[in-house]
Amino acid sequence: MEKNQPPYQDSPPKPPSLLDYYGLIDDNCPSENDSSVRTLELEDALSHLGLYSPPSHCQRPLTPPGFSGQKRSDRGNAPIDNSNGDKGKPISHLPQLTPFVDSLSLGDLRGQIFYLSKNAYGSHLLKKLIMKDPKEDEIEMVLSDMINHVSKLMRDRYGNYVIQEIFKVCNEKQRTRIIASLTQSRSQFIKICHNQYGARAVLVLLDHISSQQQISLFMSALSPGAAALANDPNGHFIIRHCLQNFSGDDNKGEYRVHLFAEIIANALHLAQDRHGNFVVQLLLELGIAEVTENLLGQLGGSYLALSRKKFSSRVVERCLRKAGEEQASWIILELLTSPNICALLVDPFGNFVIQTALEVSQGVIRRALFNLVQLNAHVMHSNLFGKRVLALFNDLKLQHDSPFESKTLL
Repeated sequence: MEKNQPPYQDSPPKPPSLLDYYGLIDDNCPSENDSSVRTLELEDALSHLGLYSPPSHCQRPLTPPGFSGQKRSDRGNAPIDNSNGDKGKPISHLPQLTPFVDSLSLGDLRGQIFYLSKNAYGSHLLKKLIMKDPKEDEIEMVLSDMINHVSKLMRDRYGNYVIQEIFKVCNEKQRTRIIASLTQSRSQFIKICHNQYGARAVLVLLDHISSQQQISLFMSALSPGAAALANDPNGHFIIRHCLQNFSGDDNKGEYRVHLFAEIIANALHLAQDRHGNFVVQLLLELGIAEVTENLLGQLGGSYLALSRKKFSSRVVERCLRKAGEEQASWIILELLTSPNICALLVDPFGNFVIQTALEVSQGVIRRALFNLVQLNAHVMHSNLFGKRVLALFNDLKLQHDSPFESKTLL
């Protein structure tokens, strides 16, 4: 629920009920092992819907004593049944309640889908019913009840699970309807992708996208916020999923160009981010020549600085491995002509870039790197990171004909 916004803002107000009461205590819900309290909650929910009546000898009021919106800890313990002399035993009618739950259908919950989805036990009940291979008209009924609240439910602690199950069972037309509703407001859609629960639901939706129209709708809404999502702990999974799964014929079109352009334009910043660097590396992994060339050009002039940072040094290594021989040579030449190149030899992260450069370089560029290592060997052999470079250098000299006659450097 958004801060400073009334609950269920997009729906007409309803009189207070236990469904509202549940929504106020989701941070204090009983544990899965607390079967007695869990049963009481489910009884109340079904009673409110008119689907169940507890045995007459132990009827309880529908509204908990003292209910005024306060948390459970302020309302005391569960009601106690002393009718049989068993003091301190919570009321539980699980044997009588189970048949009612098992006989329920989605049609019985018409008009209550949104409210039940936002409750821990209602969400569990809906998931169970949706997984029972519901009829198409039942799914349509569920969609009609929640279509105007999909954005809220995807970001809800419990509602996102219901939405995920709906994605799995609805048909192509219904799925397109959901995506169209989600992407109607691009800013709202980007907020969903940033959200912990929303991102989880979006990834499930991506797994079930089945048409070019759905991909187009999704990508056109996603592309403008690609850079921000790539830096986000939740959103970067969505960007990576799109790059990995929509990189073939499905990704041809204007929206693909916009997505790549957004990432490339922000590549320098993304490469240094703990999440964004994976997106940049994945873009290189696609092996699209034009994209790789543009990305390498965007990082040009910053390779030395990037090589000395934890996350961006991985990007520089990936650039060296995925670029062609000529492009890799230009990157290494930029490093060699920098006045601070010697610092990379003993740098905690830069030494890995030097090792990769030694492995991928050829001809004159490799000889220049060999010269650099030899000239600084006296400093490197007393440094932990320098020793790693020397070890690789010696291995390469043994494996290939070296232009030098000097002894192996230790």
